[in-house]
Amino acid sequence: MGVAMKIGEKAREKDISLKELSRQVNIPYTTLYNAVKRDSKMDFRTVQKIAVALGMRWYELYLDSSDKEFSVAPIDYEKMIQNENDQERLMAAADHVEVLQWNAEKQSGIIWGNDEKNRWLEEQIPMIAKAYRVEVDDLKGVLQSDFEPEPFRVKNMEEEELLSYFRKLNDNGRIVAVEHLQELTEIARYQRPSDVTENAPGRADDKELVEE
Repeated sequence: MGVAMKIGEKAREKDISLKELSRQVNIPYTTLYNAVKRDSKMDFRTVQKIAVALGMRWYELYLDSSDKEFSVAPIDYEKMIQNENDQERLMAAADHVEVLQWNAEKQSGIIWGNDEKNRWLEEQIPMIAKAYRVEVDDLKGVLQSDFEPEPFRVKNMEEEELLSYFRKLNDNGRIVAVEHLQELTEIARYQRPSDVTENAPGRADDKELVEE
């Protein structure tokens, strides 16, 4: 499976039509449709835009893909380092970071979690910023979306099962699911004992005891 076919697969998973996806990235629908159908090679910049629209990192579309062309950076970075335009050097540096990170992640054989990504970025960004003659903070600013907080950790299997169902819903389904959960929290027999106690009418002297 190449990148184009994987884009089609991810779009279906996220319930986004190719027509809507093509509109978001501003490319002709027929171009995207034919690329996905034929699993054609796709322009790197187009893949980057599509990844953003799908809420993914672009290199995730290349993981486990039969397209190997981006084991080599798509930009002449040696030439860009000599560029006198500060903004162009900064953007090239950011692009270089992403390519290096993708290669490092792919070579590791696993998809990195946020901790691994953040550690790698903290180690590599100062060196790349120095090579491109840009400020570390400026480069981090461009790459801000790559620094992610620690993901929510599921405490038990019941929560994991609940989340697994929730992730299958589209936006409207999620809104309805949250409304139903809110309704359940208002029914005493479904509340945890501590919540029932907190919601129960208190005695007249309860407030005085707390204040003392």
